Amino acid sequence: MKWYILLTRPKHDRLVTETVRRKGFEALCIYHQVVKIHRKRYTRLQQVPLFPRYVFVRCYLDEFTHIALFTVRGVVCLLEDAEGQLIEVSEEDMRFLNMVQDLAVFSRNVKVELIPRSKISDHGEGSILVLNSLPWIIRITEIPSLIV
Repeated sequence: MKWYILLTRPKHDRLVTETVRRKGFEALCIYHQVVKIHRKRYTRLQQVPLFPRYVFVRCYLDEFTHIALFTVRGVVCLLEDAEGQLIEVSEEDMRFLNMVQDLAVFSRNVKVELIPRSKISDHGEGSILVLNSLPWIIRITEIPSLIV
């Protein structure tokens, strides 16, 4: 089985992930925590997708699977490269993305960002992680703790 990337409609990440799982596929939407400030009154941590509009799906891609995935509400397409070939994410990259998710969710002083490969020269500070099978670069930076 291989990992593929589903492009979803805006803000349909969770819905697509749950629906695809109910259909019997392995699906993963990677989240990280961000601080949200509401009307300058209070702050709270909220989990948001690290890859907005993208859901990773593990399956054997035949015509029946293709139809099953495209009948899910909120799915736009399977992600393709410039030559029209479906992007397959390697098992190694998926294991690494799971580690990044654990780091982003459980560590409050780490910021995880996504950078398109076209902007590789603008990466700035922090550790840069390049995954060969993905069209993005992940930047991990440490945020200084506010508690002394």
